[in-house]
Amino acid sequence: MLSNLTPKASQRGWVCTWVLVCSLAASCPTIFADETEPTLDQQWKDLLHYINIARPELAASYGKAILEKAADKDIYLMSVNHSDSLHTLRKGAKLEGMKEIVEDLLKKVDAGYEAWQKDPKQIDESIAMLGKGLQAYELGRQRIRRSGEFAIPLLIQALMDPKTPKLLQERIVTMLEDLGRYAVRPYSVALQAKDLQLVGFLANALGRIEYPAALPRLREALLRPDLQDPDNATRKMILAAMISCAGGDESVVKKSPAELFYRLGEEYYQRADSILPQTVEGSKAFVWFWKEGTGLVSRPVPEEILCDVYAMRMARLALKYDATYSPAVPLWLSACLRREIDLPKGQTDPLWGKDQPKAEFYALASSPRYLQSVLARALQDGNVDIATRVIATLGENTGAPSLVAPLADGAMPLVSALGYPDKNVRFLAAETLMLAMPTQEFYGYEVVTSLISDALREEGKKYALVVAQDPDMRNDAVDVVRGAGFEVIEESNLGQILAAAQKAVGLDAVFVGPKTQAQTVVTTFRKQAMYNYLPIVINQSGPTLKTLAEKDGKIVLIDSPEIDAAKVTDALKQAMTLAAGKPLTKEQASEWAIRAADAIQAVGRRDNVIYDIRRATTALIEALNRDDARLQVAAADALANVDSPEALKAIITLALGEGDEKVRIAAFQAASRSVRRFGNRGDDAQAKTLVELVTAGGSQPLLEAAAQLLGTMNLPSEKTPDLIESTDKID
Repeated sequence: MLSNLTPKASQRGWVCTWVLVCSLAASCPTIFADETEPTLDQQWKDLLHYINIARPELAASYGKAILEKAADKDIYLMSVNHSDSLHTLRKGAKLEGMKEIVEDLLKKVDAGYEAWQKDPKQIDESIAMLGKGLQAYELGRQRIRRSGEFAIPLLIQALMDPKTPKLLQERIVTMLEDLGRYAVRPYSVALQAKDLQLVGFLANALGRIEYPAALPRLREALLRPDLQDPDNATRKMILAAMISCAGGDESVVKKSPAELFYRLGEEYYQRADSILPQTVEGSKAFVWFWKEGTGLVSRPVPEEILCDVYAMRMARLALKYDATYSPAVPLWLSACLRREIDLPKGQTDPLWGKDQPKAEFYALASSPRYLQSVLARALQDGNVDIATRVIATLGENTGAPSLVAPLADGAMPLVSALGYPDKNVRFLAAETLMLAMPTQEFYGYEVVTSLISDALREEGKKYALVVAQDPDMRNDAVDVVRGAGFEVIEESNLGQILAAAQKAVGLDAVFVGPKTQAQTVVTTFRKQAMYNYLPIVINQSGPTLKTLAEKDGKIVLIDSPEIDAAKVTDALKQAMTLAAGKPLTKEQASEWAIRAADAIQAVGRRDNVIYDIRRATTALIEALNRDDARLQVAAADALANVDSPEALKAIITLALGEGDEKVRIAAFQAASRSVRRFGNRGDDAQAKTLVELVTAGGSQPLLEAAAQLLGTMNLPSEKTPDLIESTDKID
């Protein structure tokens, strides 16, 4: 048939055939596949190609094949060797059926990067490439940069090895500074090496990197006996490096090692960006050690605690060089406590021995002065977990004089905690100060009983202050904020907002409506220490407010001229994540109410002259009416120690009621204790009801408790015949 076609017709036929073949090849590549299986690299190219032309079914087939066959490290290398791989993969995630495949590939890219950069074989190959031609040198240099701190031990080994060719050694020295700030930690530790030539190389590199984090170890090196000769070349390198790392400040060479180590420890504790580790998300970070004869060795720790571990190490080194450098002690304690808090669940700190005590042990063994400093730092940082741990420890091992003794700067951290925005901190500070039973008045002592009363009333509710000068908008805002789960206090007068805030049993958030002077509200609250961490939602926007919000860190802006319920609710949720601590749950509120009643009872038993527990009478009586048997009993026991007629009457009212029998028995017993201590202040109506109860019969335990109270009350003699008469039941 083909032989009968004209040349042009034949040509057209072949063209059509070729188009058909190409079309089939594109849609069904396996039909026309080469007998040899495509390489992984080719499959990666095909994956990217079919993502780019939006053919998800074909892209998915190559993605699955790569996931089945390729190692993590190979996937990472392919993503690096083909430009725009990650961008293309993320674009592919939007194609139908590709999201899960792309997510798995990206996870393997991350895992592969970590495996590749730590692979000693790869690092050795890269180091060897430094001693070869220019192209190999540049490639090796790039690979070592990618490996970062993982390459450093092998680089230093190569430098120390006498068999290393001179050209390679020179090139290693030249590129030491290329690893930048991530090399500062291991280089600094390696300054302890006995090899002075190596110390000089490292000091020179640190001086070129110019990070102040190297200063303490450089200063430490100057104390070495073998570096005391002023003309020593290595010593000169160290001095030059110190001045370079200090930005040209020559006075740094005279600073004490203790001061420099302490300053660096503070940077670690504050997690300064310049000292954060080189890690892949979710991976380990490394603590470096120098072992003579072995070289640099590292121990992996969870990334979350690396800064805590190094802050502890720097504080310890500060004390090593000056045992009297007292600021280092609370820094070490703070970092030790935070290390336990930051440690991810299920993980361990390999540097902390199994038999080593917990952080609380060291806190308990520490001077109250140091603990107060730790507390001051925690309050300043907004770290509620550390604050509550320290306050609890102070309550266990510290007497009243030390609890309220000012620090060197005049601060009284535990007293300051009475005004802290987090209720756990505030209530715990009040409880600790109350149970300490001070014998002398101190600044802020009046607040203690008020806070204990607040704790008694606590029901786990969230309180928000709504500040809006426009009446209509204020009404709308109140409804929306209440709908978001808050008890609302409202105020239109900016001069009265602090007084309005104090109406709440602790304030959890502030909402500022449109057409209101938001900056004035923020300034007013931030002038009060107890409101430094109070979240503020502002239903306004603009450049000035955006700058204020960025600087403050606890402000959420709503870019809307109106009150939008959904936006306000979302903003309040976001604001609560910025607060210092969290709102109390109902269970926590109940526990605090009981603890507050117990604290009052303890003070009442001791007749403490500083705290006037009668001020808590109303709150205790309110607690008797709460639907919580444990709280009712605790409140009755507390009221039994309050010298007040209202207290006794309230207890007897509870006992004579129709509630839980166990609660009533406890109330009768509490009333008996009150009468024995303060005398009978019950009224005639209650006495009459009590006699009627005793003579009516019923539960024997209840009758015995009531009879005990009746006897304690020492009623008039004419009441006795009524009791005797009630015993004769035979006609």
